[in-house]
Amino acid sequence: MVSRALGALHQIDRAVTTSPEPLPNIEFSFVVSDIPDSEHQHRTSWSLTRLAIDEEMWFMPDFGFWSWPLDLVGSYEQIRAEMRANEVVWEKKVPKALWRGAVKTNKVRNSLVRASQGKSWADVHEVKWKNRTDVAVGSAVLSMADHCNHQFLIHTEGRSYSGRGKYLLNCESITIIHKSEWIEPYQTLLVPSGPHQNFVQVERDFSDLGSKIQQLLQDPEQAKSIAHNSASTFRDRYLTPSAQVCYWRQLIRSWAEVSFRPKPWVLVGGKKQLRGIPFETFVVQALHKGHVPCSVWKTFTLQCR
Repeated sequence: MVSRALGALHQIDRAVTTSPEPLPNIEFSFVVSDIPDSEHQHRTSWSLTRLAIDEEMWFMPDFGFWSWPLDLVGSYEQIRAEMRANEVVWEKKVPKALWRGAVKTNKVRNSLVRASQGKSWADVHEVKWKNRTDVAVGSAVLSMADHCNHQFLIHTEGRSYSGRGKYLLNCESITIIHKSEWIEPYQTLLVPSGPHQNFVQVERDFSDLGSKIQQLLQDPEQAKSIAHNSASTFRDRYLTPSAQVCYWRQLIRSWAEVSFRPKPWVLVGGKKQLRGIPFETFVVQALHKGHVPCSVWKTFTLQCR
């Protein structure tokens, strides 16, 4: 959780310090767990995902837009650069549907394995983890950049949402997504049909996966159009680091419109001192101690320059 929180805070710091105009002072709570409100108590906070019933949750960008602490993933900007440097044209991509992941995480993944087992169009394999950071020997694991070598990339939910979606959408391939329960900020940009279609939607049990892939294999021009629309919408625009900076700034402005304005200064011994801890100091303490005390999280306040 600490690495996730630091990833989010680094994004906020970048958005604030590079802002061309001052941003309002705000105070907020944010949640970086996969399931932000398991009891549906309708608390108002910033989260990575939510269900439709949890309307009080405000979306913030996924921590992975900064970096994942795994060698297979790593820095978001590094991943994007590697994808662009190594991606091949559509005709040279493998004409199969690719998926790698832990099956036990969500029952929809078991449905995917069953629907694709033994199919000539499928490259679907389970990845077994030895621990939180290392995969088991023999697992058919692939780097995120290597995913772009396939024409079709399957995205499934995980414990709730799955952070891999934004990486798949950085490939000029077709991302196939089942009907989802968990919502992410960019999902309103997904277009399932028409001239601007930029992904392929399938049922949660993947019962129509095979037929939709066969249709696309038989109509390569339509398939290439969907892949191009996806790259134009996501890779080249809304999932760029600069777009995430804009999103954070708008989130701060919108929050300020409905929230109170905290006072950044307090009197201590007759002198004004900043409330909370400056971000730069906060990060240094986290690195030095190897963890961040809970008491620090409770008092962190964002003072926008």
